[in-house]
Amino acid sequence: MSSIETLVKELRDILKDWYRRVDEFERFTNRENAIENSAYIAIYKRCILDMETALRNAARPTADVANPAVDDVAKPIDMILHCPKCHFQHVDGIEPELAWNNPPHRSHRCRQCGTVWRPADVPTNGVATIKTHGKADSWPDNGR
Repeated sequence: MSSIETLVKELRDILKDWYRRVDEFERFTNRENAIENSAYIAIYKRCILDMETALRNAARPTADVANPAVDDVAKPIDMILHCPKCHFQHVDGIEPELAWNNPPHRSHRCRQCGTVWRPADVPTNGVATIKTHGKADSWPDNGR
């Protein structure tokens, strides 16, 4: 069992205990303090809901985890990319010396400063120029 699976199991056990305690609290509350008690019960139930949400999110793959089934099928979007740190333009391509054949990918490494960033949650491809130009586009002014 992985450490995440162990953590999820422990959190589920904690949740079961909290449900038990809230049920007991509701059964044995003092009628004189019903308003105050109902506020505490609402807080406990909110905490339980927050923990359940955290458990569901922990069980779901995150955007940082590679998803080959999606990445291999999705056609990368051509984009003009610049490193967010040093602003060096990033152009993807095959790099045999690094054993890189430019598969669909979401994260990019700057060749200038080494920063790794993700411009989108879908596969992207850094290109030198894009192929289209709109009538209202004012940049770059290249005579089109």
